[in-house]
Amino acid sequence: MPYNRARSNFRVRRGVVLAEEGVKPKKGFVETAAGWFGLLGVIAAAAAVVLVPAVVDPDLLATDPTKAYYRPELRMLLAASLVMLVAVAGVLVLGRRPVVVPVLVPALVLLGVSASSAFFSERPIRSLYGDRGEGLLSLAAEILLFYALARGLTSVSRVRLFLAAAVTAAALISVYGIAQNYGFDLISGWGNAPFTDLGRSFSTVGNPLTLASYLTLMMGASVVLYLGSASRAGRMTWLFALALIGACWIYAETRGALLGAGVALPVVLLVVRSRMGTVRPLMVPIAVLVAAMVVAVAVSTALGFSTLSIRTCAVLLAYLALVGAFMWLLDFGRARLALVVVLLVVLMGVGATAFAAASSDNLDLPKLGVPRDSPKAAQDGDVSLKTRLYAWRDTLPMILDRPLLGHGPDSFARSFRPYMSEELRDLITSREGVLLKLDRAHNDLLQVAATTGLLGLAAYLWVLASYFRNAYRYGGWAIAALSGAVLAYVLQLQTSFPSVATSVAFWGVLGASVALMRLPDHEGGEERSGDAGFYPSSEEPGKGRDEMPVATGAAMGSRRSRRRSRSPRRGELLVAVAIVGLLAAIAVPTFLEQREKFTRSERVESDIRLRLAAYRYERFLANSGTSPEAGVYVTARPIKNLNGRPLVRPPVGVTVTIETTPEEEFTMEWKKTTLVGTFVASYDSATGSYVAPS
Repeated sequence: MPYNRARSNFRVRRGVVLAEEGVKPKKGFVETAAGWFGLLGVIAAAAAVVLVPAVVDPDLLATDPTKAYYRPELRMLLAASLVMLVAVAGVLVLGRRPVVVPVLVPALVLLGVSASSAFFSERPIRSLYGDRGEGLLSLAAEILLFYALARGLTSVSRVRLFLAAAVTAAALISVYGIAQNYGFDLISGWGNAPFTDLGRSFSTVGNPLTLASYLTLMMGASVVLYLGSASRAGRMTWLFALALIGACWIYAETRGALLGAGVALPVVLLVVRSRMGTVRPLMVPIAVLVAAMVVAVAVSTALGFSTLSIRTCAVLLAYLALVGAFMWLLDFGRARLALVVVLLVVLMGVGATAFAAASSDNLDLPKLGVPRDSPKAAQDGDVSLKTRLYAWRDTLPMILDRPLLGHGPDSFARSFRPYMSEELRDLITSREGVLLKLDRAHNDLLQVAATTGLLGLAAYLWVLASYFRNAYRYGGWAIAALSGAVLAYVLQLQTSFPSVATSVAFWGVLGASVALMRLPDHEGGEERSGDAGFYPSSEEPGKGRDEMPVATGAAMGSRRSRRRSRSPRRGELLVAVAIVGLLAAIAVPTFLEQREKFTRSERVESDIRLRLAAYRYERFLANSGTSPEAGVYVTARPIKNLNGRPLVRPPVGVTVTIETTPEEEFTMEWKKTTLVGTFVASYDSATGSYVAPS
């Protein structure tokens, strides 16, 4: 008994000593299990944020390019949501922390309104999946992802690793988009034909608009990692990733993204200056981002690969100068002069938009989004703004018909047809007389109001208001960067639309932001040394209250731990390498398989097109009684009939060579050059024989 009592007293004294020295007590089994469930949810959410924007179904690209992107994205999201559902259930059952987190209540209200809208819609089953994968199931999975991150990111290291994984994937997707701008498709045969003609990068996201939206959110995550890096190597790494993202972002050639970012940046700087006292830590990433865009535009224009002109470089440099002056004035307390600079920026944006609208009928005027050499692309650049204006006008009667709950989540495509005006029909009718599909209002607020009603719009605005209110309340450099990216994203959506990939990134950024808001109140949080950039503070990163020494030496940590806090984050590097390896393991076999499929497809297509061209040319010669003429024909110089109209117009990248014989016969050679090689097929009219493509 004395021995057991002595052991008990020793345990009590040892617990007091450990508590005084700042050592964490051991967790119980239930708390440990809840922590593991939270980590499982974070892993599943990170996998969704990384893989959803990167997955593509190559077999659908030839028949339906739109489905080739959103279908695999939805499948990946739903698969990850099953794991997140188990993880969140474990956290709720075993965890002791409060269940409610910021932004959760309005998000659940939005989900409830969307569920009611789907139930009372004309096609409830269709509303579950949506026209483009953004139905009720997608929204539920995204809110689940948000909650898994908000509850599972319980330490700064977890936040860093999650953001590192997301930014690494975004940098790789940006490399793909940059390669597309210069004519190198990393996976031959992949490509969304409408945007290939436009010469705009769309990468694996499938659309230039959604690519720009996705990269806008990832810019904020890159800035967070830069601010939180304690080493020069870490800061340079994330600045390089930010430069790649910025270059791909400008190659998407999206006016809405430029206007959204241009308006959001001064607003964020004003709020940061009033909340944090300075804007100096943001100067370097902003300068690097704009400089990367200027270099990207200059190089692409010099090599003849982009419709963006030197004028665009001048505009970007002027904007950088205005932002620099704005930041300098803010830092020296000249708030009124800074507001004048903001007014100049707004006037520049409004003037540029009005100028583009007034000159939209002049196809010779270089402007953002105008085609390189494609008539179809030129038509798109001409009617882009007009289409949006008519779509916004025609959406209003659609909202008034079902004002409370709308027509059902993601059901705009079919529900909008009866409300489409004749002017809009004329604009979206192709030259072949086919009415093109319009499944988005190109305005997020109108889209939400039309599909989920005014109640859904109110819930959506509540989500945004709750997020920005909490972001301002908690402050911090990381939250400022993330909330600024969210603001730019929301502004851009007023001229475009979201997708499964962008929505996953949006809710992922919201989840990481809420997790950062909760970190200072977390009892089991990690040591804050070296992490001031992530916590709410009114000082610069590295100079906040979290860096101040405390009374006891034990709480400062050992010499090894202090050295570790100043060293580069190995976990971030390992996560980046793992993401690169995972995407490479998926992409390389798919690349080889798709390359072989594309080769076979090109051979068959070249053979069929040659036979059709030879048949039409022979029939023309027989009916007109003329003799064949030798020549080389391309897209810009087609084979013409007697009336001067194109008889055979070779596609882009195809050369048709006709050679005549003394017997008034001819040979036709069809030569197509692609990234996988050159395919040559020929026809001899004297013998009527074809030589298959080789």
